[in-house]
Amino acid sequence: ADIYTFPKDAPAFEGRLQAQGNLAGQGQDPARLVKDMRGQAMIAVNEGRLVDFNVLRFIFSKISVIPGLVQRLEAALPERYRAVLRRSDTLFQKIEAQARLTGDLIALGPVNILSDAFILSGQGQSDMAGNLTWQSVVFIPSDLTAHAAGHVPELAAIVDAKGRMEIPLQRYQGKWQNLRLYPDMEY
Repeated sequence: ADIYTFPKDAPAFEGRLQAQGNLAGQGQDPARLVKDMRGQAMIAVNEGRLVDFNVLRFIFSKISVIPGLVQRLEAALPERYRAVLRRSDTLFQKIEAQARLTGDLIALGPVNILSDAFILSGQGQSDMAGNLTWQSVVFIPSDLTAHAAGHVPELAAIVDAKGRMEIPLQRYQGKWQNLRLYPDMEY
């Protein structure tokens, strides 16, 4: 069975994948083999691009407690950040993920996604049936945070000790193919 099937409406992803790992198991019975498997992997994607989906714009648009946040930021930010918000794609500088397999469970993390406008850091667990538990947070770099919070004072409430916006995402539990990440407005 597939662990993940992309939904028909999922944006396309492009990038250069590198993977390294090891896997061990023994036996002739397939069910027993899966149960006894052990391994680990390191996965990296360089020059990644999520086509026709702007993650930063999406995250800001879902912070509904600040009406018109995206429009307010577009009007006030320096041109380089306005360009990031207007871009149709999300560009990733690097994506790094570690995974450990123990029987039919895969521990994911840390997973770090580095963009020119945010860092997403997360971890989770999946089983071979495609059930996923995932928890993550988005950090907006301090320079973008300083500009944004300077023009939208309400954002100061989510600035961490390092001067970055810290936006926890809702904890997810469900099938891989139903994964949707939204800011946790209860935070």
